[in-house]
Amino acid sequence: MASRQNLIFYKLIQDDQGKSHYASSKSRSTPTSISNITPLRSQTPPKSSANKKVLLKDFSPRLQELATFAKGALRQATAFGQAFPPSASAARFQFAWSEIDSRVKETQNPGLHQALQLALASSTAKGDVIRYVSGFW
Repeated sequence: MASRQNLIFYKLIQDDQGKSHYASSKSRSTPTSISNITPLRSQTPPKSSANKKVLLKDFSPRLQELATFAKGALRQATAFGQAFPPSASAARFQFAWSEIDSRVKETQNPGLHQALQLALASSTAKGDVIRYVSGFW
C-alpha cells in the first residue's frame, strides 16, 4: 500500500476565463501544477431533433393513442408475422408504417382513424410515431 506521502490529490479549479481544470498536488491544500484535462461543460453541439428520443408525452392526446396502438401492432407483427424486419432504414420505416396503417384500418376505432389522418398529413408526426415505436421492436 502506498504511503500517504506519495499520494497525489486532484482539485477542480477554474482559471480566469472560466475554464475548468484539474490541479494536482501532494497535499490537499496547495496545487502545484495545472493541466487542462477535461472541461466541465461539453463543447459538443446539441443533438439535432432528428436524433432525439421521442417519448409518449411528446405527442398530442390523439397521437398518443395512435403511438400506443402502433407500438403494440408492431410488437405483434414481429412476434407473429415477420420476426426479422428489414434492416435498411428506409425499408424498416416502410415496413413499420405499412403495418401501422393496415392495423388501424382493421379497427373500428374512429379516434385511431382520425389520428392516422393527422399523422399522414404531417411528415414530422409520422416520423415521430415511427421513432417512438422503433425502440420497442
